[in-house]
Amino acid sequence: MPNKAFQHLDENKRKRLLAAALEEFSKYPYDQISINRIIQSIDMPRGSFYLYFNDKEDLYLYIITKYHNILIDFLTEALIGSQDIIDIYEHMFDKIIKYCDEGDYGRLLKMFFIGLNHNIENKLTSHITREKTIEIIHGFNKHADKKINNDVHIDDVVDILTSILMHSISGYYIMKFDFEMVSMRFHNQLAIIKKGIYE
Repeated sequence: MPNKAFQHLDENKRKRLLAAALEEFSKYPYDQISINRIIQSIDMPRGSFYLYFNDKEDLYLYIITKYHNILIDFLTEALIGSQDIIDIYEHMFDKIIKYCDEGDYGRLLKMFFIGLNHNIENKLTSHITREKTIEIIHGFNKHADKKINNDVHIDDVVDILTSILMHSISGYYIMKFDFEMVSMRFHNQLAIIKKGIYE
């Protein structure tokens, strides 16, 4: 997250920095992002950048968190008319892929999934998406026709399903497999979770 100096930065300079970062993050996966390209595009001294953010990861998490509500909106939308948590994740898979290909900030999310690494995923989901997702799913489970078994922790269910979702989407963009094949595998994995592995 930004340092205090960022809050006191001239508004026009702040907007230019964030716009340049958004452009960079929408073109490259995380490991190819260059702070040099960002600051050179707006003629900002390197030392000034580090007054505002500690490092590349700091800026990246700040930008991504500004747009994570897109994913939360998909989750909230998926809840409408659904009585099954598995259905919710199936709906989200389709919506996220469509948005990555066609949405206003689709390139940003697509590069996020392509560049997803364990460290970034943990930091992002542990502070933002995971907490909000668990809160929403808890509320959903109270009125759903198909309730999650009392012996199962909703937190664990969310972690498992979110992991399958994230890795299916990142795998689709990284490996460039046929969408139908990736979709079928994703749905098969959810079916295993739903039915269990034992007869």
